[in-house]
Amino acid sequence: MDSSGYDVIPYRTEFRPQVVSLMQYLWGKDLDCNSAYFKWKYEDNPHAESALGIVALNKGKVVGFRGYFAIGFEAGERNSKIVILFPGDTCVDPAYRRVGLSVIMGRLAMK
Repeated sequence: MDSSGYDVIPYRTEFRPQVVSLMQYLWGKDLDCNSAYFKWKYEDNPHAESALGIVALNKGKVVGFRGYFAIGFEAGERNSKIVILFPGDTCVDPAYRRVGLSVIMGRLAMK
């Protein structure tokens, strides 16, 4: 349990339905569209083995999500391949805003 009273942990596929529902506050109310977008952006990313993100939980309910998008780059004379993570979508349920969840999720991701 985070000191804020929330569990802030890495995303797991079991949270997918709740995350897709939560993202309506960022992406709009069409859950089928949100599900397809989440799949394309996070689950089907060829540069990551699985969807990358952080969730904030309140009593087991997903109330926040911060996604990370992996992008592959080639650099240098040897074309060294590296993967860089970019912070992506961040959304907190309106009932749980202004308690610092976005910052807390970001700090966990940095670890």
